[in-house]
Amino acid sequence: MKNQTKALLAIILTAILGGGIPVMSKVSLVEIPPLSVAALRFLIASIFLLPTFIKYSPRKLHELSKVIGASLFGTVNILLFVFGIKYTSATMGQMIYALVPVLAGILSYFLIKEKITGKKILGVVLGLLGTIIIVLLPVIDKGAGLESSLKGNLLILMAVMAFSFYPVLSKKLQKKYNPLFLSAVFVITTAIVALVLSISDWLINPY
Repeated sequence: MKNQTKALLAIILTAILGGGIPVMSKVSLVEIPPLSVAALRFLIASIFLLPTFIKYSPRKLHELSKVIGASLFGTVNILLFVFGIKYTSATMGQMIYALVPVLAGILSYFLIKEKITGKKILGVVLGLLGTIIIVLLPVIDKGAGLESSLKGNLLILMAVMAFSFYPVLSKKLQKKYNPLFLSAVFVITTAIVALVLSISDWLINPY
């Protein structure tokens, strides 16, 4: 019970800290292109997590490739998010991410055979309906910036769908690898991919 409480508190703290990401991303995107924002953010994080990566890294390359494969789902999420949040509001972006537990619950049932109760099914249905309404809100409102907002919402929805695989696959990997190591691989993988893709940003706007 104590472990469950600690896990719940950790998730709540993550949600509180993560709530500032859409806001700060929109502030950054005013001056910096999306791919460069992702590259800089994860490059800085990689510096701090590099010792953890070195400490827990497996000797066999094929074992590391499994962790990198799972991390790529998180990487796709980051790249789609930085483009999506540019076109929609920070509040809307964060609300769409409420779908992650819903999709993760569905994927857990199919990928790692977690039990799904009647309450979970009800939560999944309500979560899906709520997210559909949020994503289509620009169409429902028929307000200004319709195309832009809908584009941003759809990009973030795709980011959420990609990210939903990550916690499920990570949970399976945690049986063998340290959670900090999994985080380090995700961050470093994202930094490398974003850095390579952001070369085009530097060529277009070196400042």
